[in-house]
Amino acid sequence: MKIKEYFGSISQLEKKLSAWIDLPISLRVRSTGTRNITFLFESFSEEEIISFFKDTIQQPEHAIVGYRQDDIYGDILGKCDYQDVLYFEGIGDKVYAYADNLTLSLKNKLYEIEEFSKLYVRISKSFIVNILVVEKIYPSLNGKFIIELTDGQNLTVSRKYKKQFLEYLED
Repeated sequence: MKIKEYFGSISQLEKKLSAWIDLPISLRVRSTGTRNITFLFESFSEEEIISFFKDTIQQPEHAIVGYRQDDIYGDILGKCDYQDVLYFEGIGDKVYAYADNLTLSLKNKLYEIEEFSKLYVRISKSFIVNILVVEKIYPSLNGKFIIELTDGQNLTVSRKYKKQFLEYLED
């Protein structure tokens, strides 16, 4: 996350956090090498933490907020700009957002993601793709399409969603 892009300078971020001064939140900025900021929330519900990131610290409109896997800390609340998401995948009752170098586990359902932005189009029962990252479209067997994304991945447009996908491209 780029601090200046979302919050301005560190001092501006500290001012935004000043209302939370009496709460058990620590802000640590390492000044050597890679700069990391760590928020430590103690005794807060998940809803309160998400509210903090969505409302208190002003993020770009339509930021995607979910959990990312971290080897050291376990699941960590993370976010990315909705335009950076390549595609969403539903696996069982879980929904994942995939960006270039980030995977977030979301609380949303796929149908909610579909309504989130006009950039997203459903291509199968389990996948929604960001139309801006579709590089190439190839016909496939059985009336399906294969789409190639800007990162080289291939996804299949199912027959059920083929018509909807083509109509979306025409608009």
